[in-house]
Amino acid sequence: MTIPVVDLPLGSTEDRVVGALDIERALVNGEKAFQPGLLAQANRGFLYVDEVNLLEDHIVDALLDVAASGENVVEREG
Repeated sequence: MTIPVVDLPLGSTEDRVVGALDIERALVNGEKAFQPGLLAQANRGFLYVDEVNLLEDHIVDALLDVAASGENVVEREG
């Protein structure tokens, strides 16, 4: 069994980190689908963040929320 190690680039958006609606699939197939983010890729492994102090505050907040609760809840309007 391999343990995933995922790098979080400094320029990552919140959608890239927590996940978002798969726009391409929604437009092409007309169905709602979730595209997992870096947190999902790092599930049961490690998310490596180099120089966390350089990340945008809302991304750090999202990471802290996930670390505290143990789950990644994605809510979007619309």
